[in-house]
Amino acid sequence: MRDLTNISSLIGSLNQNNNNFINLTDYSSIKSGSYKKLMKAYYAEEAKTNKAQNTAKKDNTQKTKTSKVKTQADNPELTKTKANADKLKESASKLSQKSLWEKKDDKLDTKAIKESVKDFVKSYNDVIEQSKKSGSKEVEKNTKWMTDLSDTLSKTLDKVGVKVGDDKKLTFDEEKFDKAKESTLESMFKGTYSYAGQIEAKASGIASASLMQTSTYEKDASTTASLASLFNTNI
Repeated sequence: MRDLTNISSLIGSLNQNNNNFINLTDYSSIKSGSYKKLMKAYYAEEAKTNKAQNTAKKDNTQKTKTSKVKTQADNPELTKTKANADKLKESASKLSQKSLWEKKDDKLDTKAIKESVKDFVKSYNDVIEQSKKSGSKEVEKNTKWMTDLSDTLSKTLDKVGVKVGDDKKLTFDEEKFDKAKESTLESMFKGTYSYAGQIEAKASGIASASLMQTSTYEKDASTTASLASLFNTNI
């Protein structure tokens, strides 16, 4: 490969003109065609060099982006936070669905409701525990809203066998549940505007916050990689 520095020096010497007119050496070079060949060779080599630099820049950006996205998007804590929130949303939805509260022979299927409450409590506690590890302020904000609601309704929840602990987690008391009035159970767990319905909505918010955090990581990783590559190319 030709040395661009040497070719550039040759062109510079041909173009040097202290007297503002073409000297005999320049004229001879142009007439013989060597000047044209030299210019052609120079720009051909320059084009190859630029192409190689652009290819290297593109490869570096893609590799860095892939590496960053994999690291952030596969964050186990954030991924688990979303999975737990999705599960809570599902269990809360099942508990609040009107079909679960349909009476047969004027009686509720308390056995099925009890199992749904147990599943709800477990899913709720998993979200509380995992939100602390998520590293997301938005997730923590949504989780706090959820625990604040539980604190506000703690006395009524206790009547249906769900106790709010100092650690913000829930515990289930089957005996209290079995003694609870049907009307109290319905007011707490049945329908969109019940306690369970509101927790379902907030669980959805936590899942969305987790997903948004992952998307932000991906976007930031791509932008950072591109800027880093551009900076390294120009120094």
